[in-house]
Amino acid sequence: MVFIVSQILCSSGMYTFITSSSFIYMEHFHLGATPFALIFALNVTLMMFFGRLNASIVKTKEPFVLLRMGTIMQALLGILLFSAQNASIYVVAPLIGLYIGILGLIFSNSIALTLEFFPTISASANAIIGVLQYSVGALMGFIASSFHDGTLFPITGVMMVVSLCGVFLLMIGSRGYIPHHGRAA
Repeated sequence: MVFIVSQILCSSGMYTFITSSSFIYMEHFHLGATPFALIFALNVTLMMFFGRLNASIVKTKEPFVLLRMGTIMQALLGILLFSAQNASIYVVAPLIGLYIGILGLIFSNSIALTLEFFPTISASANAIIGVLQYSVGALMGFIASSFHDGTLFPITGVMMVVSLCGVFLLMIGSRGYIPHHGRAA
């Protein structure tokens, strides 16, 4: 459950961003549709990059180590993003891109570690994770929208809090975890 809930919390920041992305870029930073689409595409590209990077690193590092590294990095990026919410687009956009992109490390490792516990019902477990992820993500997006005040404060605040909660839960809840395949974490 620790791997599932920490992934859900970390991905909730992405859904908060998706819910608010048009406000962030088109209203707050006054970008047109084309620059907005390009910056949004950069987030997806960074997630793909980190996913590919993970695929090469996981050959030598444990998924658990990579998951911890990814959640810590996202939490630090969440803090930086919250701290820089009044900065220019040249600071905020790269921070958001990295915050979203680092999910490329978090998703695959979290799923791999979770499915170790469900070898005979992995498809059902993966489906449940997806439903929970989208549901909690929608809830976090709703919370950020409910506190909309014309600034980035509620958006970056929710993104920071869910990342900090995700990394905190992972660090506390996974103490003593030993990988099922026997290699030390």
